[in-house]
Amino acid sequence: MLEYSEIPEELKPINHRHIHAIDKLYRMHAGASTHLTALHDGVFELETRIDHRKRNISNERFAENIARSWHRNAELRACLECRIRFYQSAGPSGFTIPTKRVKGKGPETLAQVVLPLFKQMAEAQKLPAPLIAEYSISLAPKGALSQNPNSHEH
Repeated sequence: MLEYSEIPEELKPINHRHIHAIDKLYRMHAGASTHLTALHDGVFELETRIDHRKRNISNERFAENIARSWHRNAELRACLECRIRFYQSAGPSGFTIPTKRVKGKGPETLAQVVLPLFKQMAEAQKLPAPLIAEYSISLAPKGALSQNPNSHEH
């Protein structure tokens, strides 16, 4: 898995824009953080850390949803394929805080709730994230999950 500093410079603006527009929702609500790591020959590649949250869809369908959310970026719309790798994160990728836990309370309460979560996320990023699955998603019109030999779970 690439460190963010290893991602090609030309892809960082796309990552930044996507993280602040769409990916933050995946981080907070689905426990998945994704980075664009390569773009070549009509294919874009993503690395995704997923946490242990229960999802109501298969990893294959989740990969397709993530790929399609990235495909909306202007720089990626012409791509016909997305290769996506899932890595198991040791901790949360994001979180939400129910307002009833902090509403009407002072900033100390917010800090008591938020700081431990940020620390847990930072520590998890330092740990190895084993590869658990790879998928190749067709983004051609009426696209479907590709059933090629490159799609498999580890």
